Amino acid sequence: ISSISNFFMGNFTGKTILIVGGSSGTGLSLVKQLAAEGASVINASRRHNEVFDQLQVQHIPTDVTGDVSALSA
Repeated sequence: ISSISNFFMGNFTGKTILIVGGSSGTGLSLVKQLAAEGASVINASRRHNEVFDQLQVQHIPTDVTGDVSALSA
């Protein structure tokens, strides 16, 4: 997807979006694109990525493979 806003036909400026699993792969690409489109992005994932700091993405350490992390998130 070259532009998320074109895909959804919207503007993400002023919007807050939660991404689950955005520390790598498709999720990280989505985090980068949404941040570039003006969204405030919150990422919930096991790993922190230095890109989050550069893009001012809030990271919530989350591991949904077990009950404890999912309940405390």
